[in-house]
Amino acid sequence: MTAFRMIQISDPHLSRERPFFFFNWDLVAGWINDARPDLVVCTGDMALNAISSPEDLAFARSQMDRLDVPWVALPGNHDVGNNRPDIRGEQVVTSERIARYRQHFGGDFWSREAGDWTFIGLNALSMGSDLPEEAEQAEFLSGALTQAGDRPVALFMHKPMYLRDANEDAMHQGCLYPGPRAALMQQIAGANIRLISTGHNHELLAMRQGERDILWCPATSFLILSDAKARGGGERLPGYLDFRFDGGAFEYEAVLPGELLRIDIGTWLAGGIGDYERFTGGPYPSPE
Repeated sequence: MTAFRMIQISDPHLSRERPFFFFNWDLVAGWINDARPDLVVCTGDMALNAISSPEDLAFARSQMDRLDVPWVALPGNHDVGNNRPDIRGEQVVTSERIARYRQHFGGDFWSREAGDWTFIGLNALSMGSDLPEEAEQAEFLSGALTQAGDRPVALFMHKPMYLRDANEDAMHQGCLYPGPRAALMQQIAGANIRLISTGHNHELLAMRQGERDILWCPATSFLILSDAKARGGGERLPGYLDFRFDGGAFEYEAVLPGELLRIDIGTWLAGGIGDYERFTGGPYPSPE
């Protein structure tokens, strides 16, 4: 059995021109380098908004390269566009946006062995898109699961599979739509997937689905407190997940440091997104 430590981060929302959440990222990057895990997985939304500001992707890549440990990343809706069909007036995923992401981060899906486990990362935004990249990913996943064999598998994506129940039939942008979810669940039904960990909802949540642990990683950037309820009923604090895999088992700690700014995006937007001093007592830190 081989022990393996992995840190999952999500939703840093980085931008050189609009470094609204750089304060938190700078702290988290330093903590990761001090901890020196075997691997870092970032489950999406590295960019603040690469749809309107493609240069955010390049900056996000430069910031991931600050990590002194191996890392892999997956696209979020702020990196490649939201799922199709659009249900709330957003820009949706396109082949061009996926290609741009790949230029900066390599593949938008991947598989790698980690200790006694197989880690698989998927692009949740291409699911249900009918783009060529969706079929490419489905073929890749079949091969990766075959190669994994009996090894325990940890699956990572940006969006959760569902909010509260795998049989939900509502279209909600906080999770996979019902059709793509059903297709994915059918494809992984016989696999030894022991963990599915995601981001997107800026919320810490833990659930069980049969023998699988379902986790939502908190965001490093901002909180979504303005909703009457958390999307999954979880805890809304900034932070990350610290995993230790050993043999076929794993344990994790939700790291929610008090030093991270706890900025509610709703209050932030209502007060003017440039009102940084209101939250920090000082000017923007330089992202250089």
